[in-house]
Amino acid sequence: MREPNIQEFIKVLKRGKASYVPLAELGVHPIEPKAMEIEDVKEKYGDKLSLIGSVDLLARDSVEEIVERAYYNIEKAGYNGGYILGSGNSIPDYVNYGNYLALLKISQEYKY
Repeated sequence: MREPNIQEFIKVLKRGKASYVPLAELGVHPIEPKAMEIEDVKEKYGDKLSLIGSVDLLARDSVEEIVERAYYNIEKAGYNGGYILGSGNSIPDYVNYGNYLALLKISQEYKY
C-alpha cells in the first residue's frame, strides 16, 4: 500500500495510533490576527480547509474593535462557508469579559 502524499493527507495521532485524515476534513486554528490576514488565508486555502478564529479578545481591544473585527472576518472569510467565528487563539482568564460576550453575541445572532 502506498503512503499518502502529504499534500493530500495529514497524518494524525488518535489514541496512540497513527492514521491519515484527508485535509478537507481539517480546519485551520488559530488564525492569529497579528500573524496573518484572514482574507489571504481564505484566498489561498479557503476551498480546502475551514478557517477558525482571527478575533483578538485581549484586554487591549475595545468592544467596538471586537465587533468591527468580527464583522470584517465574516465578510472576508465567511462567503461560501468554511469560516467559524472565534478567538485568535485560546480564551485565557484575563480576557476582557465584555469583549468575550460581544463575540458570543455576534456568533449567536449573525447568520451567513
